[in-house]
Amino acid sequence: MGRMRTWIMGAWAVGMLFGGSSLLAQTSHAAVVAHFEAQWGPHPFLASGLVYVPLHAGAEGHPFYQSPGWQPGEVYLKGEHFPDLALRYELVTDQLLLHANLPGGAQAAIVLNAQLVDSFRLANQVFVQAQHTGLPDPAATYYSRGYAGDMVLYLGYSKRFLAQYSALAPAGTYAQLTTEYLLLQDGVAYPIPNRRALLRHFAPIKKELRRYLRTHRLRYKQASLSEWNALMKFCDERM
Repeated sequence: MGRMRTWIMGAWAVGMLFGGSSLLAQTSHAAVVAHFEAQWGPHPFLASGLVYVPLHAGAEGHPFYQSPGWQPGEVYLKGEHFPDLALRYELVTDQLLLHANLPGGAQAAIVLNAQLVDSFRLANQVFVQAQHTGLPDPAATYYSRGYAGDMVLYLGYSKRFLAQYSALAPAGTYAQLTTEYLLLQDGVAYPIPNRRALLRHFAPIKKELRRYLRTHRLRYKQASLSEWNALMKFCDERM
C-alpha cells in the first residue's frame, strides 16, 4: 500500500498545484499526467489527478450509491488488488472515489481512473467495469454483477440532479436511485424493466414463474439482490 499512498499524495498535490477544481477547465488530462510524472515519477495506477469537487453542493439528498458516507471496500486496478479502502460511488457523474488522508490531517476524495479499474467491491456488492462485462453498448461505467449461470444478471445504478428549487431545497435536489436490470445471454443484453418484461422473457415457464413470484411475495421494485439471484437461479434451471 506504500505505492498507493505515495500516489494519492502526489495526485492531491497536482490538483492543488493547478488550483483544485479549476484544473477541470484549464488543464488537459495529459498535462496533469506529464506534470505528475515530472515531479514524482510514473505510476501505472495513476488516477485522474483530480480531487473530487461536488457539482451541486448543498442540494437535498446525495448523489452516491446507498450512503453519502465512506464505505469499506476494495479495488482491482489492472489486476492488482488494493484491499481495505474507503470508497464512494458517485452516480450522477459515474465516478468511483477513494478516500485519502493527507498530511496535516486534511482529507480528500480522489477520482479513480475508470479505464484502470477492473472491478471493486462496495457495500457487499461487486461492481465490474463495463468493458469487462460483455454487455454491448453499456450505458454506465460500472455494473453490479449478480447471478451468473447460463445467463448473467447485471444491475446498473444511476441518479439525476433535479434543478427544481424551493424554500426547502434552495440548491436543488437529487432524484431517487434508479436501477437498470440487464440479463446477458449469448452475447445479447435483455433489459428487464418491469414484471411484465420478466414474464415475457421467460415465457416458456410463465406459469411456474408466476407461482414463484406469488409464493415468495417478490415485489419487483423492492427485491433485494439476494432475492434477484434466487429468482434468476430458479429461471435458469428451468429454461
